[in-house]
Formats: sequence, C-alpha cells, structure tokens
Amino acid sequence: MISERFAFGAIPDDRTKPSLEFEAIRRRVTEGGPEEYIPAEAFPTSLDNLSKSVFERWNVLGNKTTWVDENNVKRQGIGNCTAVAWANQRRLVSKLLGGNEVYPELKHVVEVYRAGKGNDQFDAYKTDKDYGPGSPYDNGMSIQEALNFLRKNGGGPDRVKPVAFARVNQEDPKAMKDAMAIFGSLWISFQCLGYKRKGEEDKWPKVFDWAGFDGTAFVNDPKAEVAAGHSVILAGYENKRMRCVSWGELREMDENYIEASRVYDVWAVIWPEHVGTRNFSKCFLCFLFLCLFSLCLPFLRCG
Repeated sequence: MISERFAFGAIPDDRTKPSLEFEAIRRRVTEGGPEEYIPAEAFPTSLDNLSKSVFERWNVLGNKTTWVDENNVKRQGIGNCTAVAWANQRRLVSKLLGGNEVYPELKHVVEVYRAGKGNDQFDAYKTDKDYGPGSPYDNGMSIQEALNFLRKNGGGPDRVKPVAFARVNQEDPKAMKDAMAIFGSLWISFQCLGYKRKGEEDKWPKVFDWAGFDGTAFVNDPKAEVAAGHSVILAGYENKRMRCVSWGELREMDENYIEASRVYDVWAVIWPEHVGTRNFSKCFLCFLFLCLFSLCLPFLRCG
C-alpha cells in the first residue's frame, strides 16, 4: 500500500485502526460454508444515481487545478477532494432519500478539511505563502479522518452526523457494486496517475500531466507515476465501468483500475436519511441493523 502523504489530495487510511467490514456483514461462515445474507439476484445489473435529469451540475468547491471564488477571483486548487466527496454524497443522499437537497458549501467543506492532519489553520482564501492552497496547511486528508470528525461534530448546514460506516474491500469490484446498490453511493480514495512533465522532473510538488483514472491503457504503464491521491463518490455502474463525480464533472472509473490495486479505501456510509427507507435496496433494513450491532440476526435475513 502506498503510504506517502502527497502535497495535496486524498491519503490512505490508517489500517491499524479497527473498522467494521462490509464483507464480514454481507457473508457469514456456517458449518456448511459461506452463506450470503443478500441473494445475488437482489442486486441490479446496472445503477445510475447520478442522472443529469436529477443533478444538473456539481460544484468544484475549490478542488480543481484552479477555481474562481464568489468574488470572481482566480485561486489555486485545494487538496480537499476528500471533503468535497463528502459534500457530494450529502447532496446525493439528501436529494434522493430526503427529498430536500442539502449541498454543503465551500465553508462547510473547509471545516471538515481542517480535521486532516496539519490542516487546522487552513484558509481557502489565503495563498501558498501563508495558510492557503499549496501551503504547509494544505495536506490532504483520509476518509477515515473525515468520518471521525463528522461522527463527533456533524457537518454542513444541517450538521448531520453519519449513523454508521463500514469498510468495503477495495480490490473487489463485485463487493463495491453490491454495496453501491444497498447504500446508493460509496466514498472512495485512490491513486491518480500521471506522467512527469518534460523539463520539470525535479520540481516539488511534482508536476504531472494527468493520465486520469477513467482510462485503461495507462493503468499498468511503468512510466505512469502516482501523481496524487484523490477521493470521489461512486454512485453508478454498468458492465465494467463505475460512475463518479470528480472535479465538478461526471466521470467513469474502469474496473481495471480497481483490479490493479490503485484504490486505497472504500467506505459505505449510513446517513439519517437512509433509516426507514428501501429506495436503494429492499435489503437495507437488514444491513442497517447488522452494521449498528455487528450481529448475525436470523430474523433479519433477506431472501
């Protein structure tokens, strides 16, 4: 696993800390062998919770190479993709399940981002010379750091806290699709690949021409290096492609990227809007109780 803390972007979770595992809940081992709680036929073959007919556009929230603030001032990009992914997930869940869209703004994103190690004095409106983007206070953050902050403090204009969260196997596309079908979206972090820009190989932070993460040819290209960590929400899939929101746009991630061990961490998060709904999956109530109590409750089995 990559352990660098990049100059910006998402960083891997600390795997020494305990976490609830999606796979441990999804399956149980009995004397007769592994048994699925949720039958395979319960999951749709394709999913699209990012339909443009529902969500016309997505906000950058500072997470792009450059961005323009509310005063039309052009600013350097922030390494706050993990917190932006949280904002996008809250928008999706509040809209699709709550019926009332709540989209956290940049100030809410920065509040969460400051929970990352070394980011406590970060200010989106400063420069790299003091506390702003590209400064020593813009260090990226892990999903785990964000979740721990939100669990204790809540976030956004509605100060919502997650009810529970479980780690999903980051090397298993099937498990990721199953979890996506249950929860509607996943919060993930992964490597972003790039090629060193000619003539600027020795610069730090490293300067890359982005290879992206939505193609396949470069995944195992030895010339492609890890340019940064990145975090997005996945909220759709079809065949070997998964749909996500990144840098204010709809994009796709190929399963080859997952199978090449480019993904750091994947989390399924239960929000208050999930409770009492079966919009995403008829098996959700079963899964909710299992997540909350980490128990095998026969009377909650689906199928």
